Amino acid sequence: MKRRHFLGGLVPLALLYWLAPWARAIGPRARTKVAFGSCNEQDRLQSIWSSIAACAPEVFVFCGDNVYADTEDMVAMRAAYDRLAKNSDYDQFRKKIPIVATWDDHDYGGDDEGQKYPRKQESKQILLDFFDEPKESPRRERDGVYTSYLLGEPGRSTQVILLDLRWWKSRGGPLLGEQQWTWLEKELRKPAEVRLLVSSSQFAACGTQWDKWEDHPEDKARFLSLVDELELRNLVVLSGDMHYGEFSRETSVGGIEIIDFTSSGLNRWESADGISNSNRFALYDRGENFGLVDIEWGTDPLRVNLELRDLRGKPVLKQILFFKAGLYTS
Repeated sequence: MKRRHFLGGLVPLALLYWLAPWARAIGPRARTKVAFGSCNEQDRLQSIWSSIAACAPEVFVFCGDNVYADTEDMVAMRAAYDRLAKNSDYDQFRKKIPIVATWDDHDYGGDDEGQKYPRKQESKQILLDFFDEPKESPRRERDGVYTSYLLGEPGRSTQVILLDLRWWKSRGGPLLGEQQWTWLEKELRKPAEVRLLVSSSQFAACGTQWDKWEDHPEDKARFLSLVDELELRNLVVLSGDMHYGEFSRETSVGGIEIIDFTSSGLNRWESADGISNSNRFALYDRGENFGLVDIEWGTDPLRVNLELRDLRGKPVLKQILFFKAGLYTS
């Protein structure tokens, strides 16, 4: 079951810069690239991996539905991951690019499953084993699979925060849970120039019938209040789940705009016809896709390029953000 990744196993992303000899040789990077995606069925073709690798991202982030297991049988759950591991395209990719992951419903346990799913402890260990989580990692001891990484050196750092939207989820009630909220607030107070918040469900979507933060109004209001309190003007939400790609926007009470960048799916896609989202401002629903965040260091203001790319790696949606300098500390 254990799969080896680039650099001999995943390490905190803050260390990647210091551990890679080629990075030390060339000095600080001019760009940082983070790729992400969701909705990857283990028994379908997965030819998109070569296009993602061609972008040479520092890391690839699985946003959830990394496999489709939909089961309470842990033998079947492991078998789903085993089939992903044996896919030749994925196997070549994981040898080149570090991978980190959270989950959504189909790889957590089943469609729309939440806090009452009875096998979540076992499912969690299978996910962590597959993605080579160190045995001493806090993720193995605490509830949920949330975690964070810091990519790059001070002054050019990107914080990648992976949320768990399944462990505590209840219909119309809590989404994150108090334990995760306490941790998240501490994370958002840490220094970083760019913050990427990985949310398996859409944060900004409004009106769609599928899973979204809007279904948990107390959690969404609490997060927007935290954005205002900490003046988080350097944050982008990366989401999945929908089987199409889009950009949506949400604005806090204090006037801070948050872009929700949705990429879905890596090998599952469908039309968005009839699926409303009043906060949507760009849509791609014509094929497989992945997301790319390309940060250009040394620009003032800092330029952050968001691109949704298709199966062949061609950009199909683009959005450019400009983050003001001096946002290293909250």
